[in-house]
Amino acid sequence: MDCRRLDPESSAPEAAAFFLPVAAAGRRRFGDPFQAAADRRLAERYRITCLFPDFPEMPWYADRPDGTVRQESRLLDLVNGRVSGVPRAAPRRRLLIGFSKSGWGAAAFLFRHPESVAAAAAWDAPFLYDSLSDPEMETAFGDETNLRRYRLLDLAETADPELKERPRLLLAGGDLFLPDLEAARRKLLETGVPHLYRDDLRHPHRWDGGWLEEVFRLTLSLL
Repeated sequence: MDCRRLDPESSAPEAAAFFLPVAAAGRRRFGDPFQAAADRRLAERYRITCLFPDFPEMPWYADRPDGTVRQESRLLDLVNGRVSGVPRAAPRRRLLIGFSKSGWGAAAFLFRHPESVAAAAAWDAPFLYDSLSDPEMETAFGDETNLRRYRLLDLAETADPELKERPRLLLAGGDLFLPDLEAARRKLLETGVPHLYRDDLRHPHRWDGGWLEEVFRLTLSLL
């Protein structure tokens, strides 16, 4: 797995943030997270290492039951520092930043591995998806039973007690998926999972659309 990085130049990093891609490696239809973070000098200004993994296939951050797709396992290795060139930040100093399908992935990863990351952000994510609506989703999940294992609205029902101690998830939006944001908000309130919520970050559905720095800043506040 390739993983680009930005490090603060003038001080030691205080945390590590993983910016999860929304498309397969080399595809920039929704902008480039590396460039968006570099343009805003997020690493330097916030004293944090920013990491930008790439996946060769369309990422949905799931492991397929037959073992042919293992995106969740690869991300777990990455955040736990088992990939060459990736810093071994303490779990309480690791963040995930995602939007659209990678926002889905960031939220799912937090709920499935609360011991591995401190907090996650999901901006404009399709939380209402409940079926394999396109071939890429079928490739990633295999079947709808597996899909529900990664769906925030289902994961909230059995949330680890650790996730109910303090806010560790930022839900924000949006552009394309405001109904999904609202549904996720209702579910988290219903199941007693504290979180940050912003429904006023209504920017274009791109990494460089204007939402990134505010989402980044709010996620840092969850550390």
